[in-house]
Amino acid sequence: MNSSKWLEKFLQAWRFKKVISYISGNILDYGGNDGELGEYLKQYSYPAMMGYQYVNHLSITGKYNTITCLAVIEHMTRNDALGVINKFKKHLTDSGSIIITTPSILSKPILEFLAWVGLLDRENIREHKCYYSTFDLQLLAAETGMDIVEYKRFQFGFNQFAVMKKAIPINDSGFVNSYGRRSLWNGVKNEKATCTV
Repeated sequence: MNSSKWLEKFLQAWRFKKVISYISGNILDYGGNDGELGEYLKQYSYPAMMGYQYVNHLSITGKYNTITCLAVIEHMTRNDALGVINKFKKHLTDSGSIIITTPSILSKPILEFLAWVGLLDRENIREHKCYYSTFDLQLLAAETGMDIVEYKRFQFGFNQFAVMKKAIPINDSGFVNSYGRRSLWNGVKNEKATCTV
């Protein structure tokens, strides 16, 4: 992402503001441009942060309370996104959260137009491989044994975020999440994705 463009910076700050209240403990920030989330958290002296590490690779060690993946999975194939979430799960504490933001399907023509007129980084938008519906995010969670415990749209519905926690299998009847509540997404685990490019 060319963060020298004012609109890129504005949208990035909006993402950070939207997810900050869900971030706590020891934080791993995956693929977040150049680690600006860490600077944002330090700038506001965010009290819930115990540690912060930025990586743009999957050679991850240790356990984390929060793993962020903001504006990243749209640059991957769906299979790669599944692999990344499975990798995150191995490095997540039992009560930890994975926080994902990604453009909604509605945003595709808008982002492409803004890139065409030069307000967004053209190469960045060209690299988008997958636009996710709400259902697609539910399915990503179900297929990786995660549960979406919070989901919201923002930026006028053109962006979305999901907070995922580990789901716990209960016999053959589905999953409960780490709070012991039956997973909201048991009904989608055998469905097919509608992810579009």
